[in-house]
Amino acid sequence: MTDIVAAPARKRDAVQTRQDLLEAARELFGTKGYDRTSLREVGERAGVDAALIARYFGNKMALYSATVEADSVGTPRIASVDDVERLVRRMLAKVDTHGVGPIVRTTIAPSSDIDPELREVARVHVQRRVTHPLTGTLIAAGIEPEEAALRAEQVVGMVFGVAALRAAGSLPGMAEASHDAIVATLMPAVRALCNGGSGS
Repeated sequence: MTDIVAAPARKRDAVQTRQDLLEAARELFGTKGYDRTSLREVGERAGVDAALIARYFGNKMALYSATVEADSVGTPRIASVDDVERLVRRMLAKVDTHGVGPIVRTTIAPSSDIDPELREVARVHVQRRVTHPLTGTLIAAGIEPEEAALRAEQVVGMVFGVAALRAAGSLPGMAEASHDAIVATLMPAVRALCNGGSGS
């Protein structure tokens, strides 16, 4: 009788497991928020044991931080009007397929609803990727530093607001418009802020 040799257990793909957890966390943090999302839900959505979250990320806050970073993969530092337009198109595409992401949700939520540490993670991310590089560009164009920083933040407010309202579906024109239509009407306001010269 020939001995039957058991096939070796399939090795878990750590890279794919981590990616699955990040995708599940992005969806849940974006739709339910940080506080209402449990690690068990993230694990279930990813199809893995929630205990693996501790192995790959450490804790819930670290998972959130990693999710924020992963959510911006492929997005350049926003230092020009053209960069802003690319960001708008990318965010509209993501909103239409996955809903509002954790960065937007955390940034626009009232302070009373968000843990200060959580808000700080999102704030630092937005500053590093958007407001600081865009502020530097505006200062180089001759706008006073304080006003340049305000304009950069106003650009973020417009872009994030459009993404959040489209996801909410509460404004039918915003929800139903094509990406090209939104870009065509939004970008002149962005250009006015970025190219309008100093108002001081």
